[in-house]
Amino acid sequence: MRKLVILIFLVFIFFKSGITQTADTYFQQGISELSQGNVEKAIENFTKGIELRPNEPGAYTNRGIAYLKLKNYEKATNDFNKAIELNPEDIKAYYYRGLSFSQQEKYDEAINSFTKAIEIEPSYYNAYNERGLVYYYQQKDSLAITDFTKAIENNAEFVDAYNNRGYVYYLNNQLDKALADFNKVIELDPGNARAYYNRGFTYYKQKLFSEALIDFNKALEINSKFKDKLTPYIDEINKILNPPKEETKQ
Repeated sequence: MRKLVILIFLVFIFFKSGITQTADTYFQQGISELSQGNVEKAIENFTKGIELRPNEPGAYTNRGIAYLKLKNYEKATNDFNKAIELNPEDIKAYYYRGLSFSQQEKYDEAINSFTKAIEIEPSYYNAYNERGLVYYYQQKDSLAITDFTKAIENNAEFVDAYNNRGYVYYLNNQLDKALADFNKVIELDPGNARAYYNRGFTYYKQKLFSEALIDFNKALEINSKFKDKLTPYIDEINKILNPPKEETKQ
């Protein structure tokens, strides 16, 4: 009898260990598929892992990210909520839930999620940047600038935050501050087409047409997607810098 009990106990341990190992395998495979852009396969693996171990918050967060990539906002939000239910300190779940709400233009809910992530991790620069974008969408430019600045304070090489803050400065005619931010982006990332694009318009607004033309051409050299937007400005500047010569009257 004693041997039977021990045998059953050992089988139970082996069985439980096998489930845990298999769940981890599915979770790791899901992460691998997601990183390769195989979103559907990632969801399939996360789901299989969750079926075996349903109380793993990170699995719900990762599956939620996959759903978010498919713009399946309802399922994404449900997964982020489940992750938070299982682990109320899961800043990743709050952050991505904020992105989900932001993409749906549910801005107040997005702000609440990003704020919660920041409360848990005050140096979470990505959350400051995304909350700043939401404030910008709400036309709360002062709050947006504050958040972009906080993002930069927590990551001095955060290119997106400099670009975003510079653009809001540009919209508010704080052109010297805008230029400083776009210059910083180009210093950190010389191949950043958006920075040349933005700096070019800042120069254009200052009527520094030669500088604007150089930046517009550089932006196009890096990324041709700006062609339709920039071509009319380039043509206009060329006419300003090279006006047609008047014909000499005989």
